[in-house]
Amino acid sequence: MKIATIQGDGFQTLVKSIAQKLGQEFIPAPKTTEELIQYSDKISPDNWCLDVKIVYGCIARQIEQGADTILLFHYAYPVINHGPCLMPWAFDSYFEFGLKKLFPKKKFKIYSMSWWNRSLLFVKMLSIFKSLGFGPGTMIKIKQGFSTGWERVKQMDQLKELFYYVGATNYLTNKTIYHNAVDAIRNSTDSKEATLIFEKAKQELLLHKNEADKLPIIGATGDLFALTIDSYPFFNIEEMLVREMGVSVYQPFTFYKIFDDKENKKLKPYLKKSHKYIKYWIGGSDYYTIPHAIEMKERMVDGVAHLSVFGCQPEMISRSVIRMIEEVEGFPPMLELTFDSHTQPEAIRVRLEAFTDMIKAKLNK
Repeated sequence: MKIATIQGDGFQTLVKSIAQKLGQEFIPAPKTTEELIQYSDKISPDNWCLDVKIVYGCIARQIEQGADTILLFHYAYPVINHGPCLMPWAFDSYFEFGLKKLFPKKKFKIYSMSWWNRSLLFVKMLSIFKSLGFGPGTMIKIKQGFSTGWERVKQMDQLKELFYYVGATNYLTNKTIYHNAVDAIRNSTDSKEATLIFEKAKQELLLHKNEADKLPIIGATGDLFALTIDSYPFFNIEEMLVREMGVSVYQPFTFYKIFDDKENKKLKPYLKKSHKYIKYWIGGSDYYTIPHAIEMKERMVDGVAHLSVFGCQPEMISRSVIRMIEEVEGFPPMLELTFDSHTQPEAIRVRLEAFTDMIKAKLNK
């Protein structure tokens, strides 16, 4: 069996850990490059949003490499989800149909599931592997792989959040600390070793916190996949802000924070406040986008970048809700960035530079 899943360190790390515990081969996702974007755009229906297209192209490339068991993760629960997000339907219904037309001679099976509840996800994955013929020991192995992978994800995401905050104080040094630690944690086969690597990198990055506290801080919120997929689409907005604009970045939409029960509890006050403006879940990342926007406002960040893909209905609604919040109670300056398959890094860089220059000028008055 050759197991594959979608892009993003969180998904990749978790599924790879489970595959290893089960003694199965793991097919890593390709990097999200311009070539992959153009390929994905070519083989996908025209009306799809870019993030779904990229996942479709990613899975196609993995099938070409022999992947036969594909795990897809979306954020919709059957029955209660009635929003306009394309992703759940595409993952549940179209992917296997379309990819079997694309690869009629290859044998593979796609399993699509919601991932926002860790317990239900574990039960679903257990059911999948039992249906594939794994015996009674499957549950223990999946649990072990799940736990190991989850700990890696937690460490990597915590370092990412810290790097985004302090990175601009000494970019080259902090970049080396962060990326080396993440690579080492991702590839470590020993949990104690991974923890030591994490703690060392964390302490080294924290040395720059006092200096980082003096920098302008830009919050980033929006589409889940625009914020968590590997260098999405083919550049990294947060690291670009740190590297080239010399600001701190607060980006709370990480795999770990969504997946962790304690972290979810921290979001509840902001989720409750969001009900003043929208009383229901639209079906996509809006469930987090709007509460995170309110959190950023209360944290008094200096500006907010709202990231979305062209045609994403939940994020179009989220943007309108945030604008309503701005009119009612005020909101930091906001930059709206929308991506499609033709978006170029230089165009994004110019807009980010103009936005951060405006923020800095405002702070220096």
